[in-house]
Order: sequence, then structure tokens, then C-alpha cells
Amino acid sequence: MQTKSLKINCLQTGMLQTNCYCLFRTDSNGKTHKAVIDPGDDIRVILSALSRTDGPLDYIFLTHAHFDHLLALSALKASYPSAKVCIGENENYDPEEIIKIAKRGLGPYYNSSPVSEPSFSVPPAEVLLKDGDEIFGFKVLHTPGHTKGSICLLDEKEKILFSGDTMFCGSHGRTDLGGSMEDMKASLNRLLCLDPETVVLSGHDRTTTIGEERGNYGF
Repeated sequence: MQTKSLKINCLQTGMLQTNCYCLFRTDSNGKTHKAVIDPGDDIRVILSALSRTDGPLDYIFLTHAHFDHLLALSALKASYPSAKVCIGENENYDPEEIIKIAKRGLGPYYNSSPVSEPSFSVPPAEVLLKDGDEIFGFKVLHTPGHTKGSICLLDEKEKILFSGDTMFCGSHGRTDLGGSMEDMKASLNRLLCLDPETVVLSGHDRTTTIGEERGNYGF
């Protein structure tokens, strides 16, 4: 996907087919800056996508701290040490909590997952994002529900929303792994007030728009 100032490469990664987004934004001087949203797994694929365009990797954004959105994080940070890891200020980013949630979510499949390996680790977050913050051309929206500290990233100028696991095409993220259905309803109602032409790029499944989603929620 390509807009005036932003090129987006979507990669489906890992055992849960998480959408990882490699972003390339050109500044007023013609310099390209890069960011990654939710490096779910398959580090070689992510690095290959990033290497096709010159420029630094400025940020690694996590929409939330579930394991399927960050399995490639350590390797990505090792490859780009200057890239800042960013996550919502209210998210529980403790490795033990990430493993605990993975055990609950995966059930019998947990022992065959990468998160069960002794080498699993997550680098510390360097930027804690608050609702309303502006970074890399995005406005940060705190959208609890899937998790307590879930965030969405909104490019108001280009009308693009990276919704993580808050909003899917015709659905929303589960709320039984550290979330709240009451919070999810409030967050979805907030997102549904955005410009209907806003393109929604979610953490799983296909692209949708705010306009399409307005008829999909019965609350």
C-alpha cells in the first residue's frame, strides 16, 4: 500500500498469522525513515523487507504485548539497536505475564510454540506512549479492551488506522486474555467516530474501513 508520504508493506508472520507492518515514511528533505508495527515472527522476512529501502529504523511499535505480536522483537532490536521500542504506557510488558497469557491463549499448543523456549525474551520498552501522543506521523489512541494498554496508531492526514487487535474486519479482538468487554465497546465506539474513509489495518485478517465497520457492531 502506498500513500503520498507513507509506504506500507504488510507481512503475515508466525503461527497465528499476525500482520506485521513495515513502514517507510519520506520527510520533507526526501529522506526515508522506517518503522515496524508488531514484529510477530519470521525475522528474516521482516529484515528482507526493511533492507529493500535505505534509511534508519526509527521505531518498533507494539500495539499490545501479546506474544504473537512480538516474537521477532529481540532479533529486530539486535539488528537495529538504535530503533526505539514503543508501547502503550498502560500495557503490562512483563515477560512473565506475556508467557502466562500465551499459556492461557494457546492451551495444548503452548509447548510447541516459540514462546515456550528458554531463550524467549523481550527487550525493554524505551518509549511509553500516552493517548494523544504524536510520533512518526501518527496520533496515539489508547484503546483498551483486548488488553488494558492496547493502542492504535492513526495517520489522520492519510486516513490510515493501525488497529492492532482492537478492530478486525467485521469483528474485534478477544477480551479474555487480560482485557475487558466493557472497555472494548468503548474503544470500538471511539474508533467508529473516525472519518468513514479511514482504512483500517488490523493485527490479523484483511483490510477494512471505518465506514464498512459502522454496521458490524450491535452496541
